[in-house]
Amino acid sequence: MANDTDDGAADSGADGAPEASSAAATGLLPEPPIGDAEILITNQIRSEVSDALELVDFIVKTGSRTVNGLALAPETLKVIKVTAGKIRLFESTSEPVRIMASEWTRFELAYYALVEFSSPVTVETLRNTRNTGQGNFLQASSAQKFTWLLWSLTLLFAVTVIACAALATGADNATPRSRAEALRALNNYVPIIVPWVYGGLGACAFLLRTAHSRIAERSFDVRRKPEYLNRILLGMVSGGTIVLLFNPSSDDDTVKISAAALGFIAGYSNDLLFNAVERIVAAILPRVGLDTLKKESVAARAPLELPTGGMTLKDLMDRMERQTRRTRSSINRWSRSSATAYSR
Repeated sequence: MANDTDDGAADSGADGAPEASSAAATGLLPEPPIGDAEILITNQIRSEVSDALELVDFIVKTGSRTVNGLALAPETLKVIKVTAGKIRLFESTSEPVRIMASEWTRFELAYYALVEFSSPVTVETLRNTRNTGQGNFLQASSAQKFTWLLWSLTLLFAVTVIACAALATGADNATPRSRAEALRALNNYVPIIVPWVYGGLGACAFLLRTAHSRIAERSFDVRRKPEYLNRILLGMVSGGTIVLLFNPSSDDDTVKISAAALGFIAGYSNDLLFNAVERIVAAILPRVGLDTLKKESVAARAPLELPTGGMTLKDLMDRMERQTRRTRSSINRWSRSSATAYSR
């Protein structure tokens, strides 16, 4: 060992002398190479490896492929499986388990490639859609509970639509006079409520269709629940607002669309209303951009006409400019004459 140390010192003194002198000249010491080290396996590391195995298990069982038809790389699968064996994930041991940092880095890269391959399916989406409940609300998954909420909202909108239709029919066919007057008074508010209700119903229909397809694909993300609920509110607003933009036509040659149909279409596709609003804004309001501002600043403007005692501001500015020129010429003549007299 001593001989090896001496030889290494001699080598560094012979070969590394120029490098040391150059480093000393620049005032910077060379960075030591990054070595390897042991990492103690904690519960967090075990949980991460367990998540990777769960995602690998889903891909292997379903035979998932990319859009281009590419399968998961065998090397990625091998690294994850070998790492699970090295940390003794499936063994119950009280002894501390360690792994090299290079091996853990290789696992992280393999896990990253796995997540990129399985997107939009992740460990979170797998857990959100793991259990369908089987009739037990407490054991239902988060995705199943959200679909039950959508069912409730859809039934609420449907019952409201049926109630409005029954109210309109009862107002026309009510026999007692007092009851008929009360129903007609309530029926006056039905045309106002119906587009909003149909907008919410259309949004719920879209969300039910989307949510169930994502549950089947195991890609439902609970973190997007606020987005789904906001879409219901946007559907109601779109259904009530689109009637202001598109009025049903009364001509016989055109297709007639009722306010309720417009509300349902706007609720099902919010982009319809927002695109129409953007087009109207673009048609009414002028487009102001950097190019417009540059053109306005460069373009010549008409002189400002302000009456001042029978003279415009432009006339005053011209007169001041002529007077300034006369004053400068007088000063120049005086300076020349003074210089001539002084030289004599």
